[in-house]
Order: sequence, then structure tokens, then C-alpha cells
Amino acid sequence: MKKKSRILIVDDVKTAHLMYKKALESEKYDIFDAERGKEALSLFYTEELDLIVLDINLPDITGIEVLKKIREKNKEIPVIILTAYGMKERVMKAAKYGISYYLVKPVDLNLFRKRISETLKEEKESEISKLANKSEKLLEDLIKVEIDDDLKENVKKLKYEIKGLAQKLIVIERNKKQKNVMEKIIWKKDVICPACLTTFTTYNYKSKSLPIIKKEADFHEIYDVISPLMFDIWVCPECLYAAKRENFIKIEREELEKIAKDKIKRKKMVKDKDFRKKRDYELGILSYRLAVTCYKHRKFTNGFFGSIYLKAAWLARENEMIEEEKEFLESVIYYYEKALSNGEKIGGQLTELGLIYLLGEIYRRIGKLDKAAKYFMRVKSDENIIKEKAIMRMADEQLEIVKEEKKLRNENSSKRG
Repeated sequence: MKKKSRILIVDDVKTAHLMYKKALESEKYDIFDAERGKEALSLFYTEELDLIVLDINLPDITGIEVLKKIREKNKEIPVIILTAYGMKERVMKAAKYGISYYLVKPVDLNLFRKRISETLKEEKESEISKLANKSEKLLEDLIKVEIDDDLKENVKKLKYEIKGLAQKLIVIERNKKQKNVMEKIIWKKDVICPACLTTFTTYNYKSKSLPIIKKEADFHEIYDVISPLMFDIWVCPECLYAAKRENFIKIEREELEKIAKDKIKRKKMVKDKDFRKKRDYELGILSYRLAVTCYKHRKFTNGFFGSIYLKAAWLARENEMIEEEKEFLESVIYYYEKALSNGEKIGGQLTELGLIYLLGEIYRRIGKLDKAAKYFMRVKSDENIIKEKAIMRMADEQLEIVKEEKKLRNENSSKRG
């Protein structure tokens, strides 16, 4: 049976308690109420609580004093503050002791219900993370302990179970985070395929709303929880016509006719994969392969093809698909070098000097260090380098890495020789 969340609501107005309970009655919480600060502390000390809703203005002691005493015993229990309009200074004082939210009285009951639900959800996810960390710490401690021979087998089994538990907890937490992101930033969208007129459901997203963890040297942005690259290509599950979101619908008639003729070829590429199912890394990478076959019948530049292959390479890297990443990066080089020699503009924020730098970095990533060094040196000697100091700095840094990698390669070669 699912455990009910236990909430303490502290407010000196009796009628307010009735309203709060009414607002939360459908949620099936265990609710404790207190009208005085000392009464609230008594309940806090004796009951196992999951959340405290605390009015700052109380008749005996202030809500801030109550919060201070709560934090002396428990620094992690979530607290939502209730305050009258125009009392921001008191909220700021309370915030020093750690609060989850504050609500202005008279409280909007819909917002009250929402904040309670969000806070409890956040706390549950936090607990999973802490439990995973504790499991890992216990495992580390067990490794350090000297064990008698007759206990070794039991301890070995225990280590295995703890490791498995920690991994499961991490997966649970990641899946929950991913679900939250999917609900807030990624949404389903019905689309009509211009090639076969099938209506199908795909995904759209707000890329600017996705939190970026870091940016790699080849401009690959690594996002927290989920990669938008997985959803960048729309694929009709019926005829397997594929294209980027922004130019999926806008397509010339003669281009559609050529794409229609290639349907059997695309079916062979996909085999038994089904684009009606939830998009994963394998389907994500396959979507880029399908897009390339379709774009070859459309009027796009070498730079555009290079960018498509670069995103496919990034997606392969995110899933540690080393061979696929290298294959895609080699295609990036082919198209970007053609674009560079033709004087094509790549588009976006990538300047010609940025493209030269990027080619150097891609050559470095596939292990062609001499080629990489030539491109980085080309950046450093360019007459426009003063205008693009960030690119110059990156080229300097990557050139030093190339030198270190060449040195290490030569040392390993000497040892084998």
C-alpha cells in the first residue's frame, strides 16, 4: 500500500485550516494542524513529517523562530512559508534557513495544492538520489574493510547486491528526470506527411528551455537528462520520408516524386524498426540516416549536409557508439571541406574561421593529428583572427592537445618498436 505524505500546516486562523484541508482532500494526505508555534514544534518533534507549511505571523513565537528550531534538528525537510502581502523582508530572513516556496495570503488554493504536490515530488526525487549515494558510500566502505575468510563469500554477495541497488536507483532517478523534462519541454505534435499524406504523431521541443551541462570543443552541447538531437528529425512511420523539423513540410513537388521512388530503399535501411514507438538513440541515429537519403533529392548545400552529419556524430557520441561517430565525422569532413573550397556560408553562428577551426577539431577526434594541426595553424595565421579571439583561443588550446597526443603516440610507437 502506498504511503501517505504527512503534512503539518501551521496557521493561527482556524477557518484557514478548513480551507487548506478542503483544497487537499482529494490528494489523500495525512494532515496535522497547529495554531501556535510551540504546538507546531511539539508535533514536529513527535511526528514523522514529509512537509511543513508555516505561517510567519504566529501569536506566541514567530514563524522564523519556529523555522530556526526546525533547522537545528532537520536541515532537509521542505518548508513552505505563508506570509501577508508586503512582508518580503521576513520572507528573505526565512529563506536564510532554507525554504522551498513562499505563498502570499490570502492563498490561492489551486496554487497551494500545486506547490504542495511539486514540493513533495521534488523531495521524493532527492531522497532517491541520496539513497543511491549512500549505497555507493557503503560499497566503498566495504571494499576498505578486511574480512575473515569465512565471511568473504557473504560480503562479496552483499557488495554485488548493493552495487545493483545503487545502479537501479540511479536509473529510476534519471527516468523520472527525463519524464519531467518530456512533460515540460517536449510535447507531441500531429503532422501530415507531404510525401504520402499520412497523419502521424511526432515530437516538438523548446531547445532554449533545455539545461546545458557543458559545450565540447567541436561545439557539441551536452544537455541534462535528454538530448534534443533525438527529436530533431521528423520521420513518417509509413513512407519513412525524413527531414528536419523546420523544412519537413516545405518541399518541392519534383523532390517529393524522387523521394517516393526511394521508399523501398528506406524500408530496407529501417528493417523491423518502428518509428511509431518511443524515440531512443538507435532510432535517433537512424532518423539522421533516413534524412540524408531524402535530402540527396533536395536542393541543399554541402554545408547543410555537413551539419546534418555532425549532429548524427554528436548523437552517436552521446550513446558511446564509437564506430558510428567516426563514420559520421568523416562525412562531416567531406562536406565541410567542399563547402570551404567553394566559399559557401554554413549558416548559423559558424563563420569561415570557425569552420576552419572545426575541421581541425574533427580531424583531431578521428586521430588524423597532422591534418588537425594544419587547420589549427591556419586559424592562428588568418588575418581576421583579431576579430575572433574566442576561436583563436580554442585553436591554441586544441593545438596543444594535438602536440601532447602526437608525443604520446610517438612514445607508444617507440615502446612497441
